[in-house]
Amino acid sequence: MTVAALLLTAAAAQAVGTVPLGDIEAAKTPADTLLLARRILPQEVASKVVAAKVQRRWLPGQVWWIGAREPARVAGADLCEQQVHSVEAAAPSAPGGAAPAETALTIGKSESWTEVAVLPTGVRATATACAGQSYLSVTNQGDRKVAAYRVLRSAMAVAQGRARLPFAMTCRSEAPAACRDARAALASLPMGALGAINISCLDTQKVRADTIIRCPPLQPGQSYQAEVRFGPTGPDGQSWTVAFVHRPGWPEAIDLRRTTIIYH
Repeated sequence: MTVAALLLTAAAAQAVGTVPLGDIEAAKTPADTLLLARRILPQEVASKVVAAKVQRRWLPGQVWWIGAREPARVAGADLCEQQVHSVEAAAPSAPGGAAPAETALTIGKSESWTEVAVLPTGVRATATACAGQSYLSVTNQGDRKVAAYRVLRSAMAVAQGRARLPFAMTCRSEAPAACRDARAALASLPMGALGAINISCLDTQKVRADTIIRCPPLQPGQSYQAEVRFGPTGPDGQSWTVAFVHRPGWPEAIDLRRTTIIYH
């Protein structure tokens, strides 16, 4: 019997709100994974998703994450967006190693969020151009993340040309060869490994002499620190981080770092 048939057969027999561990472990191909996601996600979104993935959470017992996305769509002249949905299925008391295929995993509450992609400089957003881009979540500080994403794209485009860079550059790496040509490193950043953009303020506030609180709310037009993080790439498995202060016009400087980052 095919995996798809097993999934459909099990669906009729399983308790409401659970999924057998064996069904999750059997979803090996993109088609099987999509079928699994459509079965587990709420009905109102299940029919909309077009791709999915399954990941084991290394927590006590058996905990699995199922994520799926809707088709990408145009959101602006250079902007694309997609809706992402996820759900967790867990049996915390089950064995952490090999567990019986019939182990029932409880399906948790689903979550949904929007991810965006800024297209390379000069590329206009279309349905075709939006497919296969590097998307990231904009749940918090969304407008500022998009603005920082645009600065990164523009800086990469300038670095790919021959004109003088309108900003200073620094590049640091555990392997000196990675920063031998900082401009080339900026121009060829691995956008397929784009992971996150973090936004923070430039100053903190103290409530008491011994306590520093988080950044005060950023005001419109206020400069802020942007840090763009990439996943591991290349034979060394290291990751790029790009940092700059976002302000009107070009940043004064862009800092590149390539280091080993342990992702959990």
